[in-house]
Amino acid sequence: MRQAVPSNLSSVHRNPIRFYKKIVLSSLAPDVSNFINNYSAQRSYTLFKTVFYKQQRLSADRIDIFGKAHDGCLMYRRNDVPAIGFLETIISFNNCIESVLVIRPVLLISTADSMSINDRIFTCTNVLYGTCNGTELEVTSLKCIIQKLAFRPGTDVSFPPVCNSMFFFQYPNLSAST
Repeated sequence: MRQAVPSNLSSVHRNPIRFYKKIVLSSLAPDVSNFINNYSAQRSYTLFKTVFYKQQRLSADRIDIFGKAHDGCLMYRRNDVPAIGFLETIISFNNCIESVLVIRPVLLISTADSMSINDRIFTCTNVLYGTCNGTELEVTSLKCIIQKLAFRPGTDVSFPPVCNSMFFFQYPNLSAST
């Protein structure tokens, strides 16, 4: 069972950010490698697969593997608006002082349910439906992370069929791995 923070790190409070598992640029998808080369603008950097931040494990896991735990599906703030995406890698500049997360955004199609009561529309915001179009990449900071999300393939016939569709589930009180 995965824990939010390994026991050997849980007592360390001096640095709230811990990086884990360095990776090389050539191990990433070609579009991610090109994005990093353009974004880094000749600055030196180190790439990581996992970061521990505020006792949460955020990890660049593959989205085509549906296991019991996935720590890379994130809700984050994009221009003060919540967005969803999958973590591709973590770029650490300046000896781990400055870092950014490379995210593959999700295109949200709908919420799972909505209803009108007395001319007010209520929506279920804990279950979302969308697709990972796979073509765009963007960066965000750790401070913009709202929470991790759980997801599953979107194979429900009640929703419009979309390539690479998925259901996303929010668990605001969740403090461990999704």
